[in-house]
Amino acid sequence: MRYRARVALRWSVVAGLVAIAIASLALIAAVNFGRARSPFPEPPAGKPILHVQATRAEPGHTTELEAWVNLSTGEGKVIERAAGGTLQRVELVHDDEYLFYLADAAHLVRWQNLDPNSPLRGRLLDELLGVRLAVEEGRAQIIGSGTDGGRQTVHVRFTTAGGIPVVATLDAATGLIVRTESSQGQQPEVVDITYHTIEYLAPEQVPPDLAAVPIPAGASTEEYWDRVLSVPLPTLPYDVYVADFGSSPVAMFRRVSNSSGLTSDRVYVIYRTASGEVQVISGGGPSQPGQMPGDPAPGTVEVAGTRWHVETGPGGVQGSAQLGRTVVTIAAPDLELFQHAASTLRPWSP
Repeated sequence: MRYRARVALRWSVVAGLVAIAIASLALIAAVNFGRARSPFPEPPAGKPILHVQATRAEPGHTTELEAWVNLSTGEGKVIERAAGGTLQRVELVHDDEYLFYLADAAHLVRWQNLDPNSPLRGRLLDELLGVRLAVEEGRAQIIGSGTDGGRQTVHVRFTTAGGIPVVATLDAATGLIVRTESSQGQQPEVVDITYHTIEYLAPEQVPPDLAAVPIPAGASTEEYWDRVLSVPLPTLPYDVYVADFGSSPVAMFRRVSNSSGLTSDRVYVIYRTASGEVQVISGGGPSQPGQMPGDPAPGTVEVAGTRWHVETGPGGVQGSAQLGRTVVTIAAPDLELFQHAASTLRPWSP
């Protein structure tokens, strides 16, 4: 379970979402709140959708939050505004699509054809009920109980993946997060959430335009398609290459458009090996990696008659080469896996 002390959203949030999609490492378990021995009550029969309105307060920052989340599917919508009403972000999970709009950056991230195990399907559940889920799965410990504004609460303790200890207060009737205290740095960080509305709704009670997200003209965009090797791809001016690792890869298409309308795209084919992930990336553009002033020039490695411009670093090996009309980039944990991918490359066809 990931815990995120929420501060004003910045580009690091978008970068984190992109890393989730490209790395494809953390897959969420199927959502199921009907677990045995759960300390929290179940929602009323026929009303699987949790609707909340709340104020989130943390040092120097207060926002208003409204969310609708289907506890059975993870689908729903979160809208967050500044205290003055200015839109800050919108997140939407609907059918096979995930959408994230960051208003202060005028930037939209959209995933389509989501993989059934994509961690993005659980984004909204994680934000509202991630600690409850950790308790139900035994990854967080109940250490006490109390009251908050007349409501019964439970106190929960857990440690984040980064080793930060956190104590959270949850509403006993729903498992919603009421308060978190984390010991990061010398001063504890405290987030308080005051709920003005907590209700369960039937599907017909949800606003009919819930899936609509108005995006202003001129917003920059990132678009992704999961499972691109199993569905028709957009018409591309390059070929898509795959390698042979004896297993089925994860595949993703990414298209980025800036506010001026300039567009670039890539297809990522990702293989999981015992030593880490190998990515085969197809697209257009220069075959030689870009350099910053002072960086050493990339080396060259010849594999199966093709010269690759290669850079090595703490994260592994990355090399690019021009194959016909396609620039192929391979990122691998080590040179041996890089050479294996390069030697087994072939154009993919449906």
